[in-house]
Amino acid sequence: DQRCVFLNGYEQIESELQPGRYFTAHEYPQTDLDDYREYLRQALEPRYEPVFADEYVRLRHILSKICALIVATDFGVYDVSNLSRANIFLELGIAIGLNKPVVVTRCTNSHLGRQISDEPLFGLRELSVFEYHNYTQLRDEIGSKIDDCLSRSSERALATTYCVVAGRLCDGRLYASPRQFYLI
Repeated sequence: DQRCVFLNGYEQIESELQPGRYFTAHEYPQTDLDDYREYLRQALEPRYEPVFADEYVRLRHILSKICALIVATDFGVYDVSNLSRANIFLELGIAIGLNKPVVVTRCTNSHLGRQISDEPLFGLRELSVFEYHNYTQLRDEIGSKIDDCLSRSSERALATTYCVVAGRLCDGRLYASPRQFYLI
């Protein structure tokens, strides 16, 4: 399954899908970085292997690296606990544009070192946001959320106008390339 992304209209990023891998976007740096990653790994291994952008050497623009990683994975987990971290929303937007299955998480416990906001998650109304209070809850419950997300997306994957994120047919996808070319 080859996908090709044109970044800024000229830089071509080709990537093969690497089944069994998921992209993870979260607040970085954060004081509890290792805990979030470890509990996520515990929840999803051995079925899925995580991909963290900061673990890959960057030879080109950082957006090129992130696009290539998102394109090559089955789905993504995006933690929007800190609404001031624009990079997470940029990465989530790229995944949505590429019609990748996404699971959005949000911590509701400020004692985990996160800057929690009570603001509504504007712009994410179409998404089901999994809110967790601690990492044990994240570990114990995220697997079923991911299974639900992937089953919904695979049910309609053959319909070219199906939007994985919104979970419905979308007229805007009528013009999606059957060759899986994308312009970002």
